[in-house]
Amino acid sequence: MMQNITFLIYSPVFQERSGGTIAMHALCHHLNKNGYNSYIYFKPRVFKTILELFLSFLPFLKVSGKYFLDINYLKIKLQYALGFSFYRTLEIFDAPKYSGEIDENFIVVYPEIVEGNPLNAKNVVRWLLHKPGYHTGKINYGENELYFYYQQFFNDKSLNPDEDNLLRLVLIRKDIFYNKGLPNRKGTCYAVRKSKRTDFQHDVTGSILIDNLSLEQVAEVFNKCEYFYSYDTKTSYSRYAVLCGCKSIVVPEKGVTKEEWQPEEYLRYGIAYGIEDMEYAEKTKHLAIENMNRMEEENDLMVKNFVQKCRSFFHL
Repeated sequence: MMQNITFLIYSPVFQERSGGTIAMHALCHHLNKNGYNSYIYFKPRVFKTILELFLSFLPFLKVSGKYFLDINYLKIKLQYALGFSFYRTLEIFDAPKYSGEIDENFIVVYPEIVEGNPLNAKNVVRWLLHKPGYHTGKINYGENELYFYYQQFFNDKSLNPDEDNLLRLVLIRKDIFYNKGLPNRKGTCYAVRKSKRTDFQHDVTGSILIDNLSLEQVAEVFNKCEYFYSYDTKTSYSRYAVLCGCKSIVVPEKGVTKEEWQPEEYLRYGIAYGIEDMEYAEKTKHLAIENMNRMEEENDLMVKNFVQKCRSFFHL
């Protein structure tokens, strides 16, 4: 008889502009949806920690070689920091919080940015939601951990040689991002986000920066603009722009080929890797929409495969 196991997802509170927290809360939701006990581990932050978190994200803009405080972004980051003092998740998610003790029947899932094993769990899964060390510059994992990756580009074969350990849970906000068919589409918009690049490859004069906008505001911009330039090469906004009928361009990183940027072709559909790749994007945008729908349908299969591998690896 199989033991009753509980999955504990080590994640911050839900943030609509954070792909990592979306993925972690989505995992908790789909585990519960498929009958597996699952919770988000939540420990309220004290004021000192909140203040340190806020100061670490002080938002500055670089304009003409000088730095200025971005007041709008300041408000967003303050809300983000204060958000760690109380729990929240997406309304449609079944992702309850948990802050109690854990035992040997718990499987704790850490994202790749977490160092070590802060909960001292016996059974540890490490989910590579980006390349290990990309955000922190550190890779400090434990022994006998089970690794999964969100997409092939993020996998580190020295840690996880098993290419079957794909765990991609897709949340497509089609309730927000869709083509409204508005007339006179024109102009450009762009995102910098995690890249922090300032070597802009398009004229930013009059171009709309979406970094500080809500999802609803971004969707409105995508429906008005003709082109979207993303300097962050790994953001879902590139796909959301396609859903809204906006021509989506990822600005290439120097020395990184199209295949290196995204090894899996179906994740390149509808997106131009550089403006010269626009013909490919236009020819495949219908495939991009079909592919997003298919990936959503695969969420339950991904979760069931994940649970089976966990049971086998941890002998539960």
